[in-house]
Amino acid sequence: QQQEFDAVLLDLRLPDSFGAGTIHRILDNFSEVPVIILSGHEDEEFACEAIHAGVQDYLVKGEHLASSLSRSIIFAIERSKSKLAAK
Repeated sequence: QQQEFDAVLLDLRLPDSFGAGTIHRILDNFSEVPVIILSGHEDEEFACEAIHAGVQDYLVKGEHLASSLSRSIIFAIERSKSKLAAK
């Protein structure tokens, strides 16, 4: 919380935190920073829930991750800047 970040890349399978609780803790503590979830499996229902909670994007790890991740980070940061400028 002492540093500023442009975006948070969140893997939901961390040793000390797992699933939806992790999402809510990050969003509660870093509400102005766009959050992008990285997951090892595709779960459309969970992805939609995460988006409704405030996550910018949900990406599945795999062969196309590099190009999707780069685009997702750029768009998430730009949406965040636009949202802040509108306030």
